[in-house]
Amino acid sequence: MCENTEIRLQQFDLAMTLILGAKCVDGVVMVGDRKFSVTDVHGTHYIYGDKILGELNGVLTGFSGDLGAFQVFTRTLKIYVSVKREEDIKRVMAEPLRAPIIGPTIDQVMLKISQIQKQFHDKYSKNRYNVLIGISGSYFPDRISVLYHFYSDGRSIPITESKTIGSGSQYASYFLKRYWRSNQTTMLQFAQLCDFIIRYVSHTRVTLDSGVGLRDEQSYPQILFIPNNPNFCGIYNNEQPKLDCSPTQPQLDEFRQNSENMLDTLHQIPAPWGPTVNRAV
Repeated sequence: MCENTEIRLQQFDLAMTLILGAKCVDGVVMVGDRKFSVTDVHGTHYIYGDKILGELNGVLTGFSGDLGAFQVFTRTLKIYVSVKREEDIKRVMAEPLRAPIIGPTIDQVMLKISQIQKQFHDKYSKNRYNVLIGISGSYFPDRISVLYHFYSDGRSIPITESKTIGSGSQYASYFLKRYWRSNQTTMLQFAQLCDFIIRYVSHTRVTLDSGVGLRDEQSYPQILFIPNNPNFCGIYNNEQPKLDCSPTQPQLDEFRQNSENMLDTLHQIPAPWGPTVNRAV
């Protein structure tokens, strides 16, 4: 088992990606592109899939870095939660008068994530990764969802505005600085902005980062909302409250159309120096 894991970590190298997250006025949003740049014994090729996972209810994790190491991370975290729940169930059954707290608390989960990160940082020095973690406000007294950035060595910091990780971050920063409004931007507004940014970075006309992209047959970023008010997700979940949710297909289509219209306008802007620059002096 350990030997297979080591081989996998050596064969798969994901260094190119773009994950965006923000703590908006009405909740947390996490957005990711779909393209994985994979290097194995046959060279570098591309596959497509989700980069934001939900191992726990209302807790979403997006990553940039090594795919193999991140897969081991998610399995380790999932096993930890499962074992903790089984231990708590046995404890409650043995002591029925005690309060039935089942499963780890959010603080315990956060501490475990830091421990796993630090362990992998030391063990897999060539296969490191960073993660953005969004947590539903349902876990906190103030009911406000939160966003954290965990570095590969286990350190973490709370994100109070917007944050990007991955190779495409350098291209996203301009638009975030220009259009992000602290204490004003909503989840839907940020989702639209991120849809545009990912299409801008990966556009076929001027591709800024070949490791960032969308699947041709389903050309939409992965967008996930973690609202402060779970009722926000009712329209996405048959009117039932939910801790996290994704946009509807009409919303995704609207995001895409707005982004493509803006990109068309952007690509039609002429060079600032005009045609006279090319004339012979």
